[in-house]
Amino acid sequence: MSNWDLQTTELDTTGVHAALLPTGDVLYFSYDAEDENNVERSKWQIWRESQGPLTPVANVLPRNLFCAAHCWLGNGQLLVAGGQSWNFASSFQGADHDIHTFDPDTQLWNRHRDMPAARYYPTCVTLHNGNAFIIGGLWTRVPQNRVNHEAEIFDWRSRTLSARIPFNPGFIEQLYPFTQLLNDGSYEGLLWVHSGERARLYSMARREWLEPTFRTLTTGNRNYPKQGAAVLLPLLPSEGYRSRVLLVGGGSDNEEAAASAQIFSFNSTNPNESYYRDPLGSHPSRRRFMSDAVLLADGTVLICGGAGSGVADHSHDPVFECELFDPVTETFRLDSRINHPRMYHSSSLLLPSGRVALAGNTVHWNPGNPVEDESVEVYTPDYLLRGSQPVLTIAPTRGCLLWSYLRNRT
Repeated sequence: MSNWDLQTTELDTTGVHAALLPTGDVLYFSYDAEDENNVERSKWQIWRESQGPLTPVANVLPRNLFCAAHCWLGNGQLLVAGGQSWNFASSFQGADHDIHTFDPDTQLWNRHRDMPAARYYPTCVTLHNGNAFIIGGLWTRVPQNRVNHEAEIFDWRSRTLSARIPFNPGFIEQLYPFTQLLNDGSYEGLLWVHSGERARLYSMARREWLEPTFRTLTTGNRNYPKQGAAVLLPLLPSEGYRSRVLLVGGGSDNEEAAASAQIFSFNSTNPNESYYRDPLGSHPSRRRFMSDAVLLADGTVLICGGAGSGVADHSHDPVFECELFDPVTETFRLDSRINHPRMYHSSSLLLPSGRVALAGNTVHWNPGNPVEDESVEVYTPDYLLRGSQPVLTIAPTRGCLLWSYLRNRT
């Protein structure tokens, strides 16, 4: 049976943000819990499976990347866009204008030229050429929240930002919108963008939005402040590499979280004929938002953690039972329980071993579990308990950014 093992050695920070490095280690970074709103201080630490944190004390970064977004660049470095904001209190520019990269080789952070307008709770996605596309987030919180309506591209070669690109056609109203780059047969692909109950497709080549607007079959916000999760399901040659995006959890029309899932079924030949639909088999058994969803090595999706009621800054009713989604039958089934509540400000990712690392939950904004949880727990899936495992015997030497990066390091 699958199980969750609580690791004996804790971090010296909270695993709010997590990124799997090309080395196989995990980079965790967060605010300093004792100085949450200080835009000039955050903490970061490297964690290794079976060993725990590589240093007993976390490193300090002189900028607060607490409320940022991150994605990988073509050179194997991590881009982090945005950070903590002060514009709810004054006109002082906070870390919400920041652009940083983290180099896994040197373990150094580099700050680049600021974004011209703030992005508090943005989203970024890696493009076909290894550049980063940055969207969303708030450009001001005074006198009310206002979303940044433009996009920018960070070029990993020149380490510069593009000019601002008009982007929001009026439907991106929530923070941390979901994005996935979908294969329509073109070199650049189409960007799927979901906000609230709606999604649209954006042509990266033509820099324009496609019609129509796609609506989920059930109501309720899937993005912040009732964040669900979105996972691009396996692209299989036997299915012509069709693209499906699983949208699970999120908000309902009341204080409870949603016990529902939607699948965005992408039509690569006629993108305008794409649509949202219910899973063919079943819906989740548990209501949850602020949960994590991880694509596992066997193609199933693990959904874990989250809260059963409230909103992002007022989370209640931690959900301990995990669920597994089978992309073939499109069914959900209950799985093993986590050890600690993992609500607002938690993270999870797939490890090279095929296991999953889960961390986080902050004392701030979680009245249902006001704990600064610095522990990590590791999930062992059923497929690792079935005897001998597959062995990688051959891999491409071209066409894979990560593989090229690893080759260049040796």
